[in-house]
Amino acid sequence: MNWRSTSAVLAVSAALVGGSAHAAAGDCTISITPGSNAPNLDKIVKGTSGSTTFTLPTTGSVSQSPASGTAGAAILLHPGSVTGYPLHVTVNAGSNCKGNNIPIGLLILPGAGPQFTGNRFYVHPTAGFANMSDLTVTTGTFNMSFSSSSANATATFNLGMDVSLTAASGAGAGTWTTKVTAQ
Repeated sequence: MNWRSTSAVLAVSAALVGGSAHAAAGDCTISITPGSNAPNLDKIVKGTSGSTTFTLPTTGSVSQSPASGTAGAAILLHPGSVTGYPLHVTVNAGSNCKGNNIPIGLLILPGAGPQFTGNRFYVHPTAGFANMSDLTVTTGTFNMSFSSSSANATATFNLGMDVSLTAASGAGAGTWTTKVTAQ
């Protein structure tokens, strides 16, 4: 079975909305690399019971819990063949999308085939953030602030995640979508 994120990269909507003084719709943009079909977990033998969580970190190798070889756990056949992680996310400020406490939303949506789920993300800021260090996000959102007040400010971060596969899910190629929004 091949398992990959389809648009981890995706149909990324990026707009700050609501009564915020930060931005008008479409004023802030988000881009994600690598492109479509990333990350790719390659081949997995489904577990016989429970669920198995694969951690795609911002640095280092993919791990799984319970560990491969544990009764009932899935087996990642070629751990060295996992590609397309971490995702690299760039937030570009428009004229109204700048400043402090901009909510960034993170979500994993089930795709075709066996269903992956997830709600834990790993954020590693790489440039353009004010006073921000590595985060583990389980609420689906975190607030960011640009280090520059320029209308053309840019901030980048690496995004890792946990994705889980239940033993009860079907066979075949499985996909998920990772959605990143500026709200």
